[in-house]
Amino acid sequence: MGVAIEVTQDDRLGPAGHIPELQFLDKNSKFKVGGRTFKSFKLMARAVRYDAASGTAVTLAQVESESFKVTTKKGYDGCRKADYLYAHDPITDKTFANLGETTISNLKSNFDGVETVEDLMTLVQACRTAPDTEARLRETLNMARDADKWRNLTRMLTEKVVWDDSVARIFVVPTAARPLGLLYRASKAQVDFDNPTGIILSP
Repeated sequence: MGVAIEVTQDDRLGPAGHIPELQFLDKNSKFKVGGRTFKSFKLMARAVRYDAASGTAVTLAQVESESFKVTTKKGYDGCRKADYLYAHDPITDKTFANLGETTISNLKSNFDGVETVEDLMTLVQACRTAPDTEARLRETLNMARDADKWRNLTRMLTEKVVWDDSVARIFVVPTAARPLGLLYRASKAQVDFDNPTGIILSP
């Protein structure tokens, strides 16, 4: 697919073209052309000069970007859809969406005692002062060459792990003439927004 790019004069760079906003509607593993799927994409820019006499375009220069992948946010984060991870949950392919059964089995074989989210969190924290352990863990999780997935996994384990949090939540309507809100149950820090359990109304 080709898109015309407007070229402007940059004081430092000279003629410069600005790539318009791009949108991907699906991950690249589902993108097919002629029955083929592709592991990655590249962007290509071509400078051309149009010959008014012949009506043809002559290529003056062409550049390509490095290969890149398009994935879902679920795959990028490497975590389940839940906003928070429950510390005592066992490590499964449902807890961490991009860790398959084989990877989880290898994790438990290579690191004794790593059975729960809390265990993995403790192991990742230990990696901060143990580069050899980090290298071995990343290799086991197939993240040795994927810095983005490793960063997101460590971020989730650092910021998004909760323990026993079952405190009910009250959400108040800010524009109501008098205090009005809904009461929701929570379990493992996950609020059941689909099923409010009560109405809060002040006289």
